[in-house]
Amino acid sequence: MYRDVSSTETHPASDQAGSGSPLDRIDACEIELTALSTEISGLASDLHLLSEKGREVTELLSAQDSTIHKQNTGLVQLREEHARVQAQAATSADALRVAEERAAASDARAAMLQRELEELSAEDTEPEHGAEVAALHAVEGGIHPGETPSPGEASTNESPVPGHLRLILGSNGYRLSTSDDPCSELGTHVEIEGEDFVVARVGRSPLPSDGRRCAFLMAYPAQTPNGSTKHGLLTALPD
Repeated sequence: MYRDVSSTETHPASDQAGSGSPLDRIDACEIELTALSTEISGLASDLHLLSEKGREVTELLSAQDSTIHKQNTGLVQLREEHARVQAQAATSADALRVAEERAAASDARAAMLQRELEELSAEDTEPEHGAEVAALHAVEGGIHPGETPSPGEASTNESPVPGHLRLILGSNGYRLSTSDDPCSELGTHVEIEGEDFVVARVGRSPLPSDGRRCAFLMAYPAQTPNGSTKHGLLTALPD
């Protein structure tokens, strides 16, 4: 395919031209030029083939470089996606931890309120407090403590006691108050001393021998310890 032209190669025509007539030498030179031209054409063809091979190798290397570049780009994207997923996982873990802490705080707050209600109910069952409530009922019925009501008055006092109680649950604890108005309905908004409350529960009075209804009021909107609005508080207690 490739030709190796050596400077020591001899041509018969040139040897003959050295010893012949001028015409013979001219013919010999023409023959030698024709042979050289043929060799040059062959070398040019070989050079063209080498150029084509070089171009193919260059294209192959370029395609390989493009493939390597795409692979590197994909690898970088995978690393970035992995880092993003790890960051999201860390954020989700932090959010879950905060949610668990808020849920625990909410449960603790609910347990504390439940204990306060139980303590209030226990205190209201003490004899001294029962005597005070009985005296209050007597005053409301027009009878002062120590007096014995007449049979007619006793029958009058058996009528339902007007008004209702309000057990107000605030950020500083609870307080019990009375109202001469009819008991508010479940879910009703009530304003007391410039503060907004909602009737979260309606039930019996926590005081013994008290026939009035009791409205359990909570700040509106009802807030849980984590600062979010708490739903599902509106319930009616049995009479």
